[in-house]
Amino acid sequence: MTNTKHTEPKTPTRRPPTSAKLGSYVIKRGRLAEFAKVLEDPALRGDVQVLVKPTTPRGRQQLAGAGVRELVIHPGAGEIVKRGAEKRVFYGGGRTEIAEKAYEPGPKARALLRGLEIAEADLKAAGGAFELADVERLLGISRQAIAKRVDEGSLLAVPGPGGRRRYPAVQFTHGGTLPGFREALNMLPSRNPWVRLNWLVNRDPRMGERTPAQLLEAGEVAAVLAAARSQGEQGG
Repeated sequence: MTNTKHTEPKTPTRRPPTSAKLGSYVIKRGRLAEFAKVLEDPALRGDVQVLVKPTTPRGRQQLAGAGVRELVIHPGAGEIVKRGAEKRVFYGGGRTEIAEKAYEPGPKARALLRGLEIAEADLKAAGGAFELADVERLLGISRQAIAKRVDEGSLLAVPGPGGRRRYPAVQFTHGGTLPGFREALNMLPSRNPWVRLNWLVNRDPRMGERTPAQLLEAGEVAAVLAAARSQGEQGG
């Protein structure tokens, strides 16, 4: 008598895809119920990922009933197409994620970030900045007069939160502004308030490693005007 070894029949296993493609599909009307079955059954998975967004309230309701969010990514395109999905857009092949290197900031983006860091450092060096109401009290003038002084260059204002102007504290004295302040600022080649603030609060070797604001506060107006004039002659 021959012993026959009983073996269970092997269940074919579906190999996971070695690569995937990302596509956009639209589920045809009346097929959402079938699509829900695909989402629930891991055996019904194709070789691509699908981005599905229902366009009607009923469609969103049906997907929600299947425990699926309005916008889903699911690797079942092959079976979904069989069950009535219509392919609309093809995005490429081989990868389902954007390469991390693509997110790296370029030189222009890094320059923007560096500009923000410089502005923050300059504001700190300036002792912060006042709001409009503070300047009204300091100078005893109306907001219209303040706006006029900003326009003519005798007050320095920088953009603040919510687009409202802020007034760097370094320019103010008791009841006024630094002597020679207007003349010095208007000699600078740039009218950009951040450029002007940067010049005002940073040390200059031509001024003995002191800042223009420090010299103006000390009454050394001529030295500051000479430095500002040279900036204009050099084009910055």
